Amino acid sequence: MDDAAYKPNLLGGFKNNNHSLKVQMKKFWANLVLATGSIFISLLVAELALRVMGISYPFIYKLNDHSGTAHRPGATGIFSTEGYSHVTINSHGMRDVEYTLEKPRDVFRVAVFGDSFTEALQVELEASFSKVMERELASCPALRGKQAEVLNFGVSGHGTAQSLQRLRYEGWNFDPDLVVLAFLTGNDIRNNHRALEGDPYRPYFTLQNGTLALDDSFTKDSGYIFRKKISGIYDLVKNIWVAQLALYAKGMVNIYLSTPNNPTPPAKGETVQQAAKGSELGLDNAVYLPPPDQNWEEAWAVSKALVVQMDQEVKKRGKPFLLTTLSNGIQVNPNSEKSTSFFKKLGVTDPFYPDHQLALLAEKHKIAHLTLAPMLQKWAEKNHTCVHGFNGVCDGHWNQNGHRLAGQAMAKEVCRLAALKL
Repeated sequence: MDDAAYKPNLLGGFKNNNHSLKVQMKKFWANLVLATGSIFISLLVAELALRVMGISYPFIYKLNDHSGTAHRPGATGIFSTEGYSHVTINSHGMRDVEYTLEKPRDVFRVAVFGDSFTEALQVELEASFSKVMERELASCPALRGKQAEVLNFGVSGHGTAQSLQRLRYEGWNFDPDLVVLAFLTGNDIRNNHRALEGDPYRPYFTLQNGTLALDDSFTKDSGYIFRKKISGIYDLVKNIWVAQLALYAKGMVNIYLSTPNNPTPPAKGETVQQAAKGSELGLDNAVYLPPPDQNWEEAWAVSKALVVQMDQEVKKRGKPFLLTTLSNGIQVNPNSEKSTSFFKKLGVTDPFYPDHQLALLAEKHKIAHLTLAPMLQKWAEKNHTCVHGFNGVCDGHWNQNGHRLAGQAMAKEVCRLAALKL
């Protein structure tokens, strides 16, 4: 075959290849447009379905250099993950009504710090223990006609370290007359220890020669800095319910991965899965027994020191401080057989061990304290009614019963402290 015969065939081959490439590119772009359109339509259908069914996971949080996370001022949404409520974050970043920064002369302000139990997304705001307190305090003789305002500084996931930071950098701006720390033994102790919590993007305190030292190195962490840089993306998707669902799912995975101490040790003849029934996601069974290792010893020591520190800082300003320990679902289950069986598996003789430990601390340092779990347990068993959970499930966060009873009990103690102060 000579060169003249070869070249036309070669050129013809190039032409055919070019034509084939164009056809393939057209098919590629057509498929891409079709796939993109299908995804868009699927997401649109999912978005509409979530809105019709009222299934919402409002994105109400943002990064904060003092406490790691805080609420997004002005955020709104419907919370239906557990219970059901309409959520509004005020201009100061509280799940609460609006308040003036300057306290009116005829107002007695109570600032409440805590985690998701204080935040109370599971019930409507008016049913939360903070608002129950506020209404109950209207009849407190010690306030002498003053109007009570109970400010809700609770943020989901916050431990005592973050509550202290929030008091320092936000709480005092409102000039509260009394400060309440709502302590959840189920996870607040773990929250205060870096190794146990496993969250690198929050502040921690450590004890150095018996003195608390702040570790806020997270603000210089490359991951945290990157998150701050892309935080604007969340502003774009904050009102897209499908995006909220994805972020919620990610958060639940993080909670699951950060609670390695939760499973109950299996009894003879049980599998780990069977033993885990009764354990509550996000809570630690280790708190019902003396610290099992050095990490838990440190976590307990730091947690106790933080309570004392918070009390001292409040009293230094001439204000009363109240430590309130809340309840974990299994402690106050109306089915006593279920709770007894659960604690027996753990080898626990005192279901209120963590509450009693904090009460002893309070008595030692002359800290006003209120232990709610025993009272809630008696009420639940007497009335055969759950104070935690919804739809027949007696664990998780407080329902309306839990908030009502807790708010009433706290109001009585706050009224007593107000009488001593005023």
